[in-house]
Amino acid sequence: DYQVLGGADADARRHAQARKVADYIAGMTDRYAMREHRRLFLVDEI
Repeated sequence: DYQVLGGADADARRHAQARKVADYIAGMTDRYAMREHRRLFLVDEI
């Protein structure tokens, strides 16, 4: 678990996790991103 680790290793793991999320979002089409946002947050419009 990266939260238990300290120092640079924990920072590197957090950065890697954030990078994966950013890459996933960047790969979405606009339509898919809007549909996924609605599904996750139960809203009608963004």
